[in-house]
Amino acid sequence: GPCDGSVFIRDTMDCSLCVCCRQLRTRDCKNLDISLFCATQPSLETSTGIQITPWRGSYPGIEEHMRLANLDAAKNLWDQVYDFSAGVELEGGAQHWRLDHSPHPQWTTPLSTP
Repeated sequence: GPCDGSVFIRDTMDCSLCVCCRQLRTRDCKNLDISLFCATQPSLETSTGIQITPWRGSYPGIEEHMRLANLDAAKNLWDQVYDFSAGVELEGGAQHWRLDHSPHPQWTTPLSTP
């Protein structure tokens, strides 16, 4: 669920992630697909092949979880990326990151019954 603090992803490759947090940092990552809600600028460092899409998750109770994490659903800065390595050639010139604005299906988690 949503996190009121920072999420730090390091030395990770070839993953798809759904992250809802106050701050996102990556370092030394490759080929990540991140569905992101971030209350501050996402920060990338020495990472390549990072694709970022807006958060598209939903599950029963998410509104309350976001409230408890002090996150305002209307203030998603997922596309305000700060690249600490901007201008630095990494991995033989590989693209550091890109934003994906294309439509994606919403994922949902059904209620579980005990």
